[in-house]
Amino acid sequence: MIMTVTSTIGANEIGLLIDGTEIVAMGSLANHQVYTYSVCLTVGAHMAALLDSYGDGWHGGYLTINGVDYGKEFLGGASQTHTFIVPKRVANLQVKAVGQHHEVQSLGQHDVRSVSTIYLDAPHVDGLDVAANSAKGGQCVDTDVTLHTAAWGAEIGLRIDGTAIVPQGSLANDHEFLFTVCLSGGEHTAKLEDSYGDGWHGAYVTINGVDYGKEFLTGSSEFHSFTISSSCINTILTVTTATRGNEIGLKIDGNVIFGMGTLQDNQVYTNTMCLTAGTHEAEFEDLIGDGWHGAFLTIGGVDYGKGFLVGTVVRHTFSVSCVDTLMMITTATWGNEIGLKIDGNEVVAQGSLGNYQIYTFSVCLDPGNHEAKLFDSYGDGWHGGYLTIGGVDYGKGFLTGTVETHTFLIGCIDTTLTITTMTWGTEIGLKVDGDDIVLPGALTDNMVSTYTLCLNPGVHEATLVDSYGDGWHHGYLTINGEYYGADFLNGTSMTSTFNLVQVEAENQFLTKAKEVAAEQQGDGSGGAPCIDTVITVTTTIWGNEVGIKIDDAELVVQGTLKNNQEYKFNMCLSAGTHVAKLEDSYGDGWHGSYMSVGGVDYGKEFLSGAVSMITFSASSSCVETTMTVTTTAGGFEMGLKIDDIELVAQGSLANDQVYTFTMCLSIGLHTAALLDSYADGWHGGYLTINGVDYGRDFLTGTVATHQFTVSCVSTTMTVTTKSWGPEIGLTIDGTVIIAEGSLYNFQVYTYTVCLSSGSHEANLLDSYGDGWHGGFLTIGGVDYGKEFLTGTMSTHTFYVGCIDTLMKITTTTWGSEAGLAIDGNELAAQGSLSNYQEYTYTVCLSPGVHEANLLDSYGDGWHHGYLTINGIDYGRDFLTGTSQLKNAWAAIEKMSADARRAAIAAYELPRKGGAKSSIKIFSDEEEVTQLLLDGCKGRTASPSGSMPV
Repeated sequence: MIMTVTSTIGANEIGLLIDGTEIVAMGSLANHQVYTYSVCLTVGAHMAALLDSYGDGWHGGYLTINGVDYGKEFLGGASQTHTFIVPKRVANLQVKAVGQHHEVQSLGQHDVRSVSTIYLDAPHVDGLDVAANSAKGGQCVDTDVTLHTAAWGAEIGLRIDGTAIVPQGSLANDHEFLFTVCLSGGEHTAKLEDSYGDGWHGAYVTINGVDYGKEFLTGSSEFHSFTISSSCINTILTVTTATRGNEIGLKIDGNVIFGMGTLQDNQVYTNTMCLTAGTHEAEFEDLIGDGWHGAFLTIGGVDYGKGFLVGTVVRHTFSVSCVDTLMMITTATWGNEIGLKIDGNEVVAQGSLGNYQIYTFSVCLDPGNHEAKLFDSYGDGWHGGYLTIGGVDYGKGFLTGTVETHTFLIGCIDTTLTITTMTWGTEIGLKVDGDDIVLPGALTDNMVSTYTLCLNPGVHEATLVDSYGDGWHHGYLTINGEYYGADFLNGTSMTSTFNLVQVEAENQFLTKAKEVAAEQQGDGSGGAPCIDTVITVTTTIWGNEVGIKIDDAELVVQGTLKNNQEYKFNMCLSAGTHVAKLEDSYGDGWHGSYMSVGGVDYGKEFLSGAVSMITFSASSSCVETTMTVTTTAGGFEMGLKIDDIELVAQGSLANDQVYTFTMCLSIGLHTAALLDSYADGWHGGYLTINGVDYGRDFLTGTVATHQFTVSCVSTTMTVTTKSWGPEIGLTIDGTVIIAEGSLYNFQVYTYTVCLSSGSHEANLLDSYGDGWHGGFLTIGGVDYGKEFLTGTMSTHTFYVGCIDTLMKITTTTWGSEAGLAIDGNELAAQGSLSNYQEYTYTVCLSPGVHEANLLDSYGDGWHHGYLTINGIDYGRDFLTGTSQLKNAWAAIEKMSADARRAAIAAYELPRKGGAKSSIKIFSDEEEVTQLLLDGCKGRTASPSGSMPV
C-alpha cells in the first residue's frame, strides 16, 4: 500500500503510526515536503494515528492513502486517528505458466493508484504458450507501466507482447494506475486497445518514462515498440550500524543480504549487488522490535532507515539506474591532503592518498549532471594533482584554497522543449532526430506544452510539422532558451538544428588559461603565486554567440552559453593588467550581456561588431568594497569612475533611487570621479563608501573628485561544533571559509579573515538539512546559529569595525522572567537568569544608534533589577513595562545640559512594547560633541530617550 505524507510548517513535530507500527518517527521530516512510504497491509480495516509532539496538530499537513486525504483538519491536539480500508480488488495480477496455456487472475475494478505486479519473461503472441520460467527469479527486469486515463476509461485495454495487462472494462475515468511488469531484456510490443473504436481520448501509458498513446484519438488499436535493457547494474549497499548491531537484518527483494546476528556495533559494512534497472525493495529487520537505533542503509548516496526507531520491520523502495563511471586521481606532492566528493558522497577521504600516485575509482552514477568537489585539508590546493573523468582533467588549476567545485555529465542531457501555440494549434507536430514528439491533433490553440528529452551532446535536428501547410501561425518552439519557428508561416515542415554542449565552469580551455597566466608571472618561471580571480559572465539573448579570451587564452567557447544565465569562472591570474577579448560570432555585439571582474562590469556597451577589447586588473590583496549612489533630480546625467574605471555610465541612472555596487579594491588610497553630463552637479545626490558620503556639495560643474582609503580589519571568528560537525559549512560574503566535511564533533575552530569595515553576511550551511545541532559561530563576542536546528542554510548579518561594549545585568526577585535583546539579537534568554545575581556580557557594537530591549515574561517589569552599559544603569524603574531614561546621562560629566537635551532630541527611538532603550556608541568625546552639536537639527523628541555611551 502506497501512502504519502505532505508536510507544511512544524514538520519535525509529525509522527505516524499504522496499526500501532511507527511509519514516520517524530523529528524526521522537514517543512513543505512530500514523503512516500510503501507499507504491506492485509485486506480489511486499518487504523492510522497522526501524532504531533507539540500538541498543535499538523498545520494543514496531511496523509494520503488510496487518493483520500486524512488530517487536513488536524489543527490542534497531540493525536488524531482515522480508519481506512484495503479492498480486495487491489490485488496482485500475475501471468502463470500452465502447460501449453496461460491464465490470468481476474482483477476487478481498480482503485486509484492501485499497484499490480505482472511477470512476463519473453515476447508473447495471443494464443501462444508462456515460457516456463515465468517466476520473478528469472532473468527479467521490473518495469513500471503507468496508465493515465481520461474520459471513457472503461473502454481501455492494454496488452504487452499479447498478454492482457489491463482488461477492457476494468478502469475508471481520470485516474492513474501503476503496474509493475517483469520483462526480459530486448524489444517488446504494447498494444493499446479501445472497445468502442474512438481511441483513448487523451489517455496514455508510460513505460520506462516514455509516454505512448497521447495521439491515439481514433480506431480500436495502436501498437508501440519499446526496449528493455537486459544488463544488471553493480549497486553498492552500505550499512552503518549504531548500537545493538547484532539485532539488525537486511533483505533486498526478499534476499538476505545481512542476517540478524551477523553485524557489530558502530561499524560500516559494504555489499555489492548486481541489480536490474528499475524499482527494488529493501526490508529492514530488527530482532527485538526497537528499530535500528539510528543505523541506516545507504544506496546511491541516499540514506534509508534513520527514522526506524521502533518496530520489527520497515520497508523502503529504491530505484537502480546508473552508469559505472571510471575516475582517476593523479596526485603530486601532499597527496595526503586530498579529498573528493561526488554529489556530496565521499569517494576519497582526506589522509588516504600518497604522493605521485594514480588511483582509480568506479562510481555508479545516474545519467545527467553531477558535481565533483575537490578538497584540500591544508588550504593550498592540489599542487598540480588532478581528477580525470571521461578523459577530461579537473583541478589542474586548483593551487590555493580548501575546495573547488566542478560539474560533469554522465550519459545524455535532460533537454527541455517547449511548444507555444497561437491559432490552429491542432495542425502542429514536432519531430526530433526523426522521432515523433508531438503528432498533429494533440495540441490546441494558445497553449504552452513542455517536453523533456534526454539527448546526447552534439548536433540534433528539430522538424516543425504543419498538417495544413500554412506554418505555425507565429507559434514557436523553445529549446534551452533559443526560439525556433516564429517565422514558420508557410509550408508543411521546417527543419532547424541545435547543438547540446556540456558547459563546465572550469574546462580544458580554462585550465589552459591558468597555465598561460602562471607562465606570465614573475620571471616566467612560474614561481610567483597567481591570484584566484572570479570572472562572472551574465548573458541576455543570443548567449550562444558569446566568446571570451583572457590574454589570448580561451575562457568561453562560442556556442557553449545559454540565454539569461549567470556563469562563474575562477582564473588564476598574475597581479597586474590583463586583456580580455570579448567576441560575438554573429557580429552584432553582446545584446546587453556583460563580463564582471572585481565588481566592475565590462561589455554592456558592446552592442555591435564581432570583437571588443578591454583591460582589467588582478590585485593580490583586494577588499570587496560596497558603494551606493543615491540620486535626486538629474539622475540621468550622473556618472562615476573609480580610479579611471567606469563604474556608472552616464544615462544609466534614474531619479530618486539608490544603486549599490561592489568593487574589489586594493588596500590603500583611491580616487572617485563624480561626473555630470549637464555641468550642474549632482543636485544633492551623493556617493557613499564605507559609511562616508561624497558629493553632497557637488552642485555645479562636470566633475568632482574625492579620495578615499580602503583597508581591511583582521576579524577573528570561531566555530563551535556539537554533533554532526562534518555536515557544517560556512561562507562569508559568498567566500568559502569552511568546506562541508572538514570539521569534527565537539571542537572549537578559529579563523582569521581580513574584512572591510561595514556589514557582512555569514551563511551557515548544513549538508544534511537539519541545522547545526546547537553548534554556533562567534564573531565579535556575538553567537550566531544556536537556533539553527533545521534546514540547509541560516543567514546572518554582522558588522566589522566595532567597539567592545561591557554590559551587566543585575537581578533581584523573579530573575527567571528577565530577558535582554540588543538590536533584536537575544543576549539573555528568558528563563536563563536567577535571583540576586550579576551577569556580565561583552558585545562588539558598531558606532551608531543601538536598541536595548529589556524583557519580562510576566509583564511586571524587572523588580528594580537593571542593566548596566559602560557604567550607566538602565531599567531600575522598569516596573510596569515602561522606561524612563532621564537619569542615564549623569555619567557623562563633560556634557552640558544643552548637549544632553540635544542628544535626547536627536537620537531617541519610539518604543514598541516592553522597555526599549536606544543607545549611542561613540569612540571619543570629540565625536560626541561634534555629532550632538552639529548633526542634530530637525529631529523631534518623543517621550522615550536615547543616550550616548
